Parts: sequence; C-alpha cells; structure tokens
Amino acid sequence: MLFKKCILMLSLAVVTTLFIPILAKADDTNVFASKKIYQDFQFVRQVEPNHSYKVNDASDSTYYDLPSPVYSDLGTNYDLSGLRLLATKNDYNSIKFNVTFYNSEKQELYTTRTYDIGSSAKQDKLEYTNNLSVKNVRYIRMNGGGRIHDLKIFGSVYRPSITNLKDVVNGDNVDFSWSNPIDQTFRGVKIYRGSELIATVDPKESSYKVSNLEAGKEYDFKFVSLYEKDGNILESETLNKKIKTKMPVIKPPENVFITPQNGKMVIVWDDVKSPYLEGYNIYVDGNKINDKPLNSNKMIIKNLENNKSYNVQISAVNKEDVEGEKSKEKSDKPSANALEVEYDVKIPFSPMDFLKTSLSFLGLIGPFVLLALAITYHKRLIEMIKKSLVRYRERRKQ
Repeated sequence: MLFKKCILMLSLAVVTTLFIPILAKADDTNVFASKKIYQDFQFVRQVEPNHSYKVNDASDSTYYDLPSPVYSDLGTNYDLSGLRLLATKNDYNSIKFNVTFYNSEKQELYTTRTYDIGSSAKQDKLEYTNNLSVKNVRYIRMNGGGRIHDLKIFGSVYRPSITNLKDVVNGDNVDFSWSNPIDQTFRGVKIYRGSELIATVDPKESSYKVSNLEAGKEYDFKFVSLYEKDGNILESETLNKKIKTKMPVIKPPENVFITPQNGKMVIVWDDVKSPYLEGYNIYVDGNKINDKPLNSNKMIIKNLENNKSYNVQISAVNKEDVEGEKSKEKSDKPSANALEVEYDVKIPFSPMDFLKTSLSFLGLIGPFVLLALAITYHKRLIEMIKKSLVRYRERRKQ
C-alpha cells in the first residue's frame, strides 16, 4: 500500500514538472498559491486553516478533502490563462469538480468544464488542465469537493485598457478622447496607426488629435495602456478603433452651356475632375429631374414648352452620396425655329488629334506642292532671276 502511494506521488510530481512550462505564459504566476479558503462568499468562516492550505501549497504530495462549495479571494484582479488540477479518485461518490470565476463586484464571469474525480473516473490518479482566457478576475468558487492534491490557477495582474474611447472625424483630422484607468501604476497610452507608433500620451492626458489623414479612407488605430511594475513597463491588451474620414464635398461645374431646340434643351457642362466624383444632379427651375447621379456631362431635357424660360443648375455628388452646392443658374428658351443639332454623334478624334494629323499630312505633300508651283510659274521665276542679275551687274559697274 505504501509502495502504491509513493508511485502515485511520484507520478503527480512528474506531471507537475511537465505541465507548468507548457501552460504558464512568460509573466504568469500561480495566483491561487497560499490563498485562504472559506466556506462562505463573505469570507468569514475559513476552512480548516491547519489543513486546507495543502490544496494550494508548493507540494503535490499533500492533499485535502475539500467541502463544497468553497471560496477564495485572490486579493487583486487578474487575467487568467490556465488551470491545473491534481486529485485522487473517490471510489464511493460521484464527484464532479469545477471552478467559477467572479469580478470585483462578485458578478460571474466564467465556469470551467466539469472534472470527473469521482467513482466514474477512469484512473486513480487524476490530472486535468484547462487553458483559460478570463479577464479581471478577483474571486473564485470551487464546486464539487473531493480529495484535491493541488489546484494551480495561472494568470497575471489585470491591466485594464482605457475606457469610453470616442472619436470625432472632422475633415482630414480625427479627435480621440477616453477615460484613463484609476491605477497608481498607470503610465500613459501608446497610440498606433496600423503598425506605426504615432504617439505616447502622458497619463494626465485623455485626448489626442491625429492630423493630415487622407479623405475618404479607412484607418485602424490601436490603443495600449502602459503600467509600471518593478521598474518594467507592462502593456494592457490592445484596444482597436476603426475610423473613416469623410470624402470632400465637390464643387459644381464652372461652366454650364444650354442649346435650345424645338421642345427641348441640350445641357452640357464642364466635367469635374475628382477621384471622389460619383456623378451629377440636374435641376430645372429648382427641381431635381434625375433619379440617381448621372455619369455623363450632358443631358437632353425633352417635353419642354417653346418660348418659355427655364433655369438650369448642376451639382456634383461624391461617392458617399453627399451633394455639393449647385452651379449658378443658366436660363434659356426652347424654340420651334431653333436649328436642330444632332448631339448624340460622337467625334472619333479630339481637336488635338485633328491638328497633329493635319500637320503630318502637310509635311508629306508640302514638297510636291512646291514643285507644282515651280512648274506652273517657272517663266516668271526665270524673268525675275534675269532682272535681278542685270541689276546686280549695273551696281558693280558703278
């Protein structure tokens, strides 16, 4: 019997040695170590001080038969990363063990899965592990009882992020504001734009302005709270904030041209050059006549009354469906006597293309034109040359 007990203790020790490096993070510790255990959530009636400490002491060879439920105060708030339980099977009772975590207000945060340490367990020595991600834990409750050799709860001191983070986007700027944690070890806030650190804000400040952002673009900002412990700066979890700057409101076309026709008017305007342009709205006598922004810079307005004056205005709409101001009013009257113009025929080339083509053509035929002129007027040219030579000789004689 003594031999079996020694083997059991040795096995538990080996499990402990192998387990701890795997579960614990770099700065995590056993936050449950040496914490007192109570029978009530008011922490008045302590569970056998002379024996219950064996559940969370440094030795895995000791054990204690826990009642159920029991409670413990961790003393401060922690972020938990893992749990490890060592127990002995109870052959006479069906015992299911689990742990519940609470915040400082004793609000339940999370309950672990159930660990079988009773008669239905498959082996005598029992070891369970559980990876956790529970934030801001202050109190724990252990449910189910049983013979517990060791319970380790791994975590690090809770480092809260800033709260009430707000943003106000104004043109190419964004103003951030927040509430700082109430903590003596708080040392400020790092602000990242994407992966680039753009500021480290003093702990006395709770706002920051980011300038020179591009219009109509999404940005990812990250906020990390800083804390100091034993001369080292520690960081909280990252708080993410996504914002989008507004697109600029686009000015209207500078020039609007109206060509009256019989019962209609052809409206043409300068094309607005903007990467944010979605299209145009057309107004006749103050009323918008298109359902959605037009992609063209021309419109034929039909079914108009001849000899009646109509006022026309054009506005530009950006890709966020924000409309700019209207252009100045241009007015004209349809007429039955107006020259009908076919505006739907597109010129296959631009004026510049026409000019370049014409010059190239002249360069090709120019020598032939000069030759033709020389042949046509050669007699006159010969007479002019003779007269020039005679005058030149007379001047030499003089």
